[in-house]
Amino acid sequence: MEPTGRVVVGVGRSLGAYQALRYAVGEARRREVILVAVRTFHLANGEDGLLNAALLTNAAAEQVRSAFTEAVGQFPPDVEIEIVVLAGPAGSALVSVADRESDLLVIGGCGARRWGRLRTAATARFCARHSVCPVVIVPPTALARSGQADRLARHTARDIEDYLERQRP
Repeated sequence: MEPTGRVVVGVGRSLGAYQALRYAVGEARRREVILVAVRTFHLANGEDGLLNAALLTNAAAEQVRSAFTEAVGQFPPDVEIEIVVLAGPAGSALVSVADRESDLLVIGGCGARRWGRLRTAATARFCARHSVCPVVIVPPTALARSGQADRLARHTARDIEDYLERQRP
């Protein structure tokens, strides 16, 4: 029987998004289907559309490649991957890509930061209401839920800045 569906995953830069990416890779591997990695971006009001859209598209595609490296070590050699970059809200972009009943839409669950929680919850609600395929919301790791990851990242960044400052002549 020929596989007909795809696994569509929203790619972000949070620990919850990395969990979703790992889950999506596993599902694409298990189902033997294409993994479609979706990243969105927004153009600010008044920006020159064509030039900035091209720059933002390239930057978003690079963020997808980085997310694979950070979340799973590399692009999995045994999974066919398609990168899709779209302008606009994440929810509508994900639903527009996961447009087959045989698809599986995977998104990351809410983390500890208030703004991230609100944005992710809104995306999850939109996808659940408007998707024609099953939607899986992958919960973030315990570290991401605790908020410790944000504090650790800030602490590490300060340590790096201090080290670089000490190295200057």
